[in-house]
Amino acid sequence: MVEKKRAKILTFVSYYLPGFKAGGPVTTIQNLVASLGAKYEFMIVTRNHDHGDPAPYQYVKVGHWNQQKNVQVFYLPGKRSDITSIYKQLTAEPYDVIYLNSFFDFKLSFLPNLIYKFCRLNRPVILAPRGEFSGGALALNSHRKRFFIWLFKLLGLANNIIFQASSVHEKEDIKRVLSLSDDQIKIASDLPTTVQKYDARGEDCDQLKVVFLSRISPMKNLQFAVQTLQLVSSPTIFNIYGPQEDPYYWQQCEVLLNELPKNVEWQYCGIAQPARVKPILASHDLMFLPTLGENYGHVIAESISVGTSVLISDRTPWRDLQSKGFGWDFDLENQQMFAEKIEGFAQLTLPQREQVRQGILDQAANFLCTPKQIADNHKLFEHALQQKKRVCA
Repeated sequence: MVEKKRAKILTFVSYYLPGFKAGGPVTTIQNLVASLGAKYEFMIVTRNHDHGDPAPYQYVKVGHWNQQKNVQVFYLPGKRSDITSIYKQLTAEPYDVIYLNSFFDFKLSFLPNLIYKFCRLNRPVILAPRGEFSGGALALNSHRKRFFIWLFKLLGLANNIIFQASSVHEKEDIKRVLSLSDDQIKIASDLPTTVQKYDARGEDCDQLKVVFLSRISPMKNLQFAVQTLQLVSSPTIFNIYGPQEDPYYWQQCEVLLNELPKNVEWQYCGIAQPARVKPILASHDLMFLPTLGENYGHVIAESISVGTSVLISDRTPWRDLQSKGFGWDFDLENQQMFAEKIEGFAQLTLPQREQVRQGILDQAANFLCTPKQIADNHKLFEHALQQKKRVCA
């Protein structure tokens, strides 16, 4: 039997493996390739270095296609030659769909979109903003982002683009910002991690162990987490993991951390390597992420997948967590409520905390990844391929 030829998905993403410091988008594409790589041939174009690192990766062929499991990756050579490389990849290789994984990345979204439009490539484009249109995200560097949005509309770049939203909430954000119709936006959730049980805390310790594991930037809102812990009177250990993306912001956080009461012990633990993320989360009682906005929030899924309760803002797709037994999601205007939940969790005994963990693990598999989520992503690409047939007919 002749094997059916896989459709080629030319995928542009700001950062990809072996990088990990960019967080969610890397995990999103990695999980997508793992789930759908047998159906589609993903061809990924990305930067030759990790987020925030000036030096390129050591063990990849820059400026050439690198064959990895179920995927080919092209690492851009850097600087001015990137424009030529992107143009060549868009125009030289026969592909079926262009897949953009940002709106505001000039080099790996805006530029490919311009080339696509002015070269009249007649291939469908999927654009996933990855949470960039949430209120919290738009408030950061707002002047630059407003200019991008104005220019995008002026050039008519939204024409014939399928926008991917990871949730109903993100769909509404995209509609509001770009003034799009319903049929231009398809919902296909990010694909989460698998559920796995780890030995939990590792030591008998009555102190509540709280972890912040994310990029240290205004968007992730570490300052709010620290200010909340200033309101907590129970013995608490607070561990912080993540790249210091914004040094000035980290300095502000350090000032607040040093003002924490004596009952709260804190430590900056550096950057968590991908293989260590789940064990780190499992070694804590609570994952605290008062983010200003997420289109998905992979660390939230990873925390639930190992049975660690989450305390987050209501600016993510993870809503009504308390009724499911996974944790809490609150309005950032109600900081006292965050502090009260931390205080209440600290009053639980170790056996009670383990009971909470087991309850999360018992439900996590069915909650995190359903066949519908994989099917929705499959439908997204099939919808684009049908559009290609209409364009080429």
